[in-house]
Amino acid sequence: MIKMIADAPPEQRQMMLAERLQMISSQPIDQRVQSVKGIVMGMHLSDSKRRAVFQCALAEALTERTEEERQAIYIGRAKAGLLVSKEIDSSIYQGIVDEVFDWPHDRRNKIIGGLEKAHETLNLAKPDFQMMIEKARA
Repeated sequence: MIKMIADAPPEQRQMMLAERLQMISSQPIDQRVQSVKGIVMGMHLSDSKRRAVFQCALAEALTERTEEERQAIYIGRAKAGLLVSKEIDSSIYQGIVDEVFDWPHDRRNKIIGGLEKAHETLNLAKPDFQMMIEKARA
């Protein structure tokens, strides 16, 4: 799925992601976590160019979803991070931070702030987004 979306024209990419995100956000939590885990693993297994294209498109698509849909997906993402290695989890988070680093603060916060809120809601240790931002800045 990652390859197909990354290789699609930008408009089609956004449409495909919007549909997929809407579907995932409405899934029961266990199914949602598995869906998000599949996306995380798909990004991990993709070549770096496709991964970057997909991550940028994913971040853009997420900002277009409602707050409720985003939070449902972020809760799934936080839980999915527990099902993959710490290295994979951190790598995928870093890729997202790299893609949104130059965005205006309020738009970037829809991604990073939302992910932090999901971790807080679940009482899980938050990724060190500040360190990731510094790494993206370097």
